[in-house]
Amino acid sequence: VKVAGQRLLDTAIASAAPHQQVKVRSLLLEGSPGPVLLEAGRHADALVVGTRGLGGIDRLLLGSVSTYCVNHAQGPVVVVPPSSGHLPGDRAGPLSGAAAANGAIVVGIDGSEGSQVALGWALSEAITNESPLVVVCAYSAVADAEAAVSDALDRVGTCHGVEVSTRMVEGQPAKVLEAAGTGACMLVVGTRGLGGFKSLMLGSTSQALTHKPPCPLAVIATPHGGESAPA
Repeated sequence: VKVAGQRLLDTAIASAAPHQQVKVRSLLLEGSPGPVLLEAGRHADALVVGTRGLGGIDRLLLGSVSTYCVNHAQGPVVVVPPSSGHLPGDRAGPLSGAAAANGAIVVGIDGSEGSQVALGWALSEAITNESPLVVVCAYSAVADAEAAVSDALDRVGTCHGVEVSTRMVEGQPAKVLEAAGTGACMLVVGTRGLGGFKSLMLGSTSQALTHKPPCPLAVIATPHGGESAPA
């Protein structure tokens, strides 16, 4: 298993070779994948994992590692599906869908503190990568959606030149966000909100999207002391 693990690391490093401006360091660690990854990424800006692999070595498959990391990480976790050929800043990937037409970052909000944290993180990524930002709110009561979007953007303040658009869509949050994020540069959600409008609650949306993300999915944990719980 150790030899197989080193082989996987070597392959990963070789695939990063074209991006010579990126400094790459590898670690081969023993232990359960989820806890090992969380410990290794404790002080990282983000922890990036894939979804369940269909090939490779069975004992090394990520399996439910992405779900574990999303549920337990204290920082941002980015889940990248096999179908994704791009990340923020990579405009050459295979894009499709409305949000992807201009490499947009899509963020879901529901009026909770968790979604506000996600919006702030998504805006920061949009500024860094010069990407448009699409703010999406799924609702059962349109008045709540309008209030949530208005309040969220007011709290963000200046958008530093980022092109921001909003969408309020009636429906179940996970399905609405899956459609909105199809082919997008990145889809960003917070962890489960305990505040905000009950008719807009994201609930376990982050966990539902983690199983089959439509594009790179960033799940942003609420800092300790916030009002959100694990998704």
